[in-house]
Amino acid sequence: MIPSELRYQRRWLSPGLATVLGLLYLPLAWAVLGAVRHPETFGQGVRLFLPFFAILTYLVAALTANHRQARVRPTGVEIRLRPFPLGNGRTVPREAIACCYHRQIIDYAKGHAISTH
Repeated sequence: MIPSELRYQRRWLSPGLATVLGLLYLPLAWAVLGAVRHPETFGQGVRLFLPFFAILTYLVAALTANHRQARVRPTGVEIRLRPFPLGNGRTVPREAIACCYHRQIIDYAKGHAISTH
């Protein structure tokens, strides 16, 4: 039996890089939230920084949580980013695909498999 669609899913950012990004983001978030809670101490200038901070918050959340999903269907291939939409996904119709290969790649180091993708 041939499946009607194949799905491949992979994290957009490795867990190690996501942790580093989150650790770099936390002091900035702490400073901005402290400035919002106590404007008499930090002044009103933080309000100019809030739109940039909101976009940065969304970007950090998208980079740390998103998965890239490829769906192979008889009609073509779709690539989507979920759960946070960041840019548009791509769709390649079947007519535009000249040839397609599926293979598994195994990375080895010192005789042991490190990763499979």
